Amino acid sequence: MELRRGKIRDELELKAFILFVLKHFTEPVSEYMLTDVTMDRVDWFYFAAALGELIESGLVGEPESKFYEITELGLRTLPEVEKELTASTRLHTSEDILRAKRRESRIIRTASAKTGENNEYKTTLVMDSGEGMMLWLEILMPDARRAENAEKTFRRAADEIYSRLVEDLGDGE
Repeated sequence: MELRRGKIRDELELKAFILFVLKHFTEPVSEYMLTDVTMDRVDWFYFAAALGELIESGLVGEPESKFYEITELGLRTLPEVEKELTASTRLHTSEDILRAKRRESRIIRTASAKTGENNEYKTTLVMDSGEGMMLWLEILMPDARRAENAEKTFRRAADEIYSRLVEDLGDGE
């Protein structure tokens, strides 16, 4: 018997669902990734309202514009409300999250390696559409901390960085 993906039935279940999704990520989640995982089960307007209420109540943090993460309070609250989710919803959502993470990791890749000269690091930032390379950028960074920050920033804002590069480079004559 196949378990079917169920729609979220009420506001409490929706909030539990959002917290459940966010607990699976160690870094803040982009709005794109969050909606990619959730939109087949909920109406966007109800989702946006519930997310706003979770932020207001301190269960979800918005560390940067359009990026979200579960807070300590959210982690402590989740076990009480998680039982509102059906077993099939938890199972299918976990599978959807894994697929979304794989899809994102295939498209955005980063790596840094010490060059051996002056503690510098060569940082490689890659954006692949799945059908071909969109951007391959190698930058020499002055130290490990800046290399790590460059990787984090690129993973979080690769689309914006790519768009700015295309616009800036395409406007030159």
